[in-house]
Amino acid sequence: MKNQYPWRVDRWFSSVAVKRMTLEERGLYRELLDWQWQGNGYLPESLKEISTLVGVDVSDPRFQNVLKKFPVSGAGQRANAVLLAIWQDQHDAASCQVSSVAEPDVPSLIRTKRYTLEQCLASASVIGMAKPEAEAFFHYWNSIDWKKKGGQPIGNLASALQLWKINAPNFKAPTSAPSQRPQSPAAIAEKAVNEIVKELHDRPQAEHADYLLSCRDKYATMPKHEGFTVWEAARRYYKNSMQK
Repeated sequence: MKNQYPWRVDRWFSSVAVKRMTLEERGLYRELLDWQWQGNGYLPESLKEISTLVGVDVSDPRFQNVLKKFPVSGAGQRANAVLLAIWQDQHDAASCQVSSVAEPDVPSLIRTKRYTLEQCLASASVIGMAKPEAEAFFHYWNSIDWKKKGGQPIGNLASALQLWKINAPNFKAPTSAPSQRPQSPAAIAEKAVNEIVKELHDRPQAEHADYLLSCRDKYATMPKHEGFTVWEAARRYYKNSMQK
């Protein structure tokens, strides 16, 4: 995966932006795409470092023109949106293959792809999605374990974000997800706390300590509930309820 990626010749030849480039700019564009792939989906943050990689001065108009195809993401790094989506998909596919060796009993067709908040913010920035909307996207899908109706996982983060952006004005989730409006971070956190507390009451007391420890990692990325992490809030509520 590290040294190769799929090249869409049809998209390259049909691109209006590419047709408007000079021959030198097209070569520079291709080389920057290669460096982005080698950089695990991103170009270096420093313009000077990027210019050094391709041997073109930062002030060169050709460099400035081609660099527009690699906007700065929410993570502060430059990336071409299409190539970033391809890199993320191949990275996820490679991770699933490794996992399938360790867990042969889990069907690969239903293996869930999970994304971090940083990945969502970076991809959202590339398509011009506002940070609050990207955070709502992350917390919504993270709260339902990144699965659509029927239990199918999200296959492409960039496409899912684009669908979310298109549907946002209608106050609906993407067509592949449940049709209710995304919950606020506070509501998501409260729901998670209630789920943990209910599960604790349903389990034998001897299992409580181990279950709480497992929740600490599982809910680590969730928004805070009244100033506490979900795990801390659930533990406090549970202790208070046991003392009543």
